[in-house]
Amino acid sequence: MIPIIDLHCHPAIKVYMFNKDIRHIHHPWSDVYPFGMHVDLPGMKESNVRVILCSHYIPEAGFTRLHKSEWLFKILRWVLHGIMKRWESYNNPDDAYSKVLQSIDKINHQVAAGSEQFNVVNVTNIAEFKIAWKLGKTIVLHTLEGSHQLGSHSNYLEHYTTHLKILKNKGVCSITLAHFFENSVCDTGGGIPPSTAHKIGYPENACTEKGLTSIGADVVHWCQDNGMIIDLVHSSVTTRTQVYEILEKRQNEGKIVRPVSFTHTGIRELAGPNMKIDCDRYYLPDLDEIEKISKYKGVVGLILMNYWLIGIEEDDPGKIDNAIPYILQSIDLIYKRLLHYDSIAIGTDLDGFTQVPDDLGHIRLLSKISSAIQEKLGTEIAEKICYKNALGLLQHAWD
Repeated sequence: MIPIIDLHCHPAIKVYMFNKDIRHIHHPWSDVYPFGMHVDLPGMKESNVRVILCSHYIPEAGFTRLHKSEWLFKILRWVLHGIMKRWESYNNPDDAYSKVLQSIDKINHQVAAGSEQFNVVNVTNIAEFKIAWKLGKTIVLHTLEGSHQLGSHSNYLEHYTTHLKILKNKGVCSITLAHFFENSVCDTGGGIPPSTAHKIGYPENACTEKGLTSIGADVVHWCQDNGMIIDLVHSSVTTRTQVYEILEKRQNEGKIVRPVSFTHTGIRELAGPNMKIDCDRYYLPDLDEIEKISKYKGVVGLILMNYWLIGIEEDDPGKIDNAIPYILQSIDLIYKRLLHYDSIAIGTDLDGFTQVPDDLGHIRLLSKISSAIQEKLGTEIAEKICYKNALGLLQHAWD
């Protein structure tokens, strides 16, 4: 069975928010159900998922002030106080940072407890990773989704770089600069499908196109200098353009230039025609941008969520919705532009409160992807897409 590296999944959300255990077997519903868990160590073992980039996300305080859901969160603070106190608070600028450290510690504790049973380890740098990979270990890496977890309300770069250093020492290998709300580093490109956005009052055109802040530009340079992978998902077109300009300037100045990536995404040319909201179309990279990612030796991790793959929401629990055909379509489209498969990977976004497809509703089913790619394109290409390209990203971009 071909090994798989998942560049983006969220078991940490379920472990931190709901006290789930990554060592246990879970059987969640496929579609949106916040308490179900789609990533666990038994499932990884069954599908030969050798590495996950476990993304930590403290839900942003901005959700509690959306006009349609503000009343709901007031009720939840009474009914689910233990869960709601794990959300970001407006009152403490470093609240999300403090809580993400707790989230990392909880995952580390469970990984350590399951080390013998599942041959699993957490590593903190690329040297440790190479050793663990060579020994055949299952590996859990840490990433952050959203720079709000670096802190806020400070005009001093050192405030953020101090937190970055601590997080990197704890093994954080990648950061998604943006998320659903503006933060101290950059704006937002949105990223919530229309039906969910409508229910909670999240603006349809959330993308503000303000770009990187001055602090944000310095954070990009810090990540390039110190070997932390930059993930451009959720970033606006303006932010992404500014990141590419920084990379080009660094290249011209003879400085180190590391790959940047979209770890969990679809393609605008495939999904965009079915989307009614401009912000959602431009949330996705087009083939020109994917070519730029490839130029810097980055990768595009294909997401397991049909709205971002084909632009159609399939969130009806009574309807069977599959993702494998759209993953294969996406691979074909990228190949036709790049004429190679070296920039394609897998980034499921499982456990990220997503609309999960029925054919890939749990990480134990991911071998279906490797099998489908292998059947269509052969073993060599399947190995590139399922793990070798992701290995290259880690080796080129992470210290």
